[in-house]
Amino acid sequence: PAWSPDGRYLYFSSNRAGGFNLWRVAIDEASGRVLGEPVAVPIPRQRIGHLSVSADGASIAMASFTTESGIEALTFDPARGTVGARRRVTSSSETSARPSASPDGRWLAFHRVQQNGQEDLWVVNRDGTGLRRLTDDAPRDRRPLWSADGTRLMFYSDRSGRYQVWTIAADGSALMQVTDHPELLIQPVWSPDGSRAIASITI
Repeated sequence: PAWSPDGRYLYFSSNRAGGFNLWRVAIDEASGRVLGEPVAVPIPRQRIGHLSVSADGASIAMASFTTESGIEALTFDPARGTVGARRRVTSSSETSARPSASPDGRWLAFHRVQQNGQEDLWVVNRDGTGLRRLTDDAPRDRRPLWSADGTRLMFYSDRSGRYQVWTIAADGSALMQVTDHPELLIQPVWSPDGSRAIASITI
């Protein structure tokens, strides 16, 4: 937080409307009593903080925390053990993680963490086209892995109240809970033929 020079307002950064941005609230400097609801002060930046207001009130300084996260694909020669050309598949200020290549190599599945903390599953063509979101809700969906036939994705999610193993069709349909274990199950992995899976138990 940072006081306005006249002591009438307190400026602060908050994610109350999504990504961290600038807000202010009227306040009684002597008592600290809040005199109204916080009001957004829109600025063309996200994830800001470390505020400082000049003594004349004409300028405000802040740190803007920007990151870029993306999925990259590289050509790979398994016989020689070498990699070749690199291609950026996705680019976003939101964190993209845990990419999984489909069996035919055409598609990549991954999970993305938005600035509001929501975690969803996505798929994209390896050339960067056809980006599709498979889930779009509050539960945290993580680490999708393709089935051997390329029709389904296995992942773990807290959508049942605790982390368990789930599957979903590659088109986003047929969401299904696979496990109902009393402990948390994370990091599932298909067997090569897709008939079984293993997962880590978190106690």
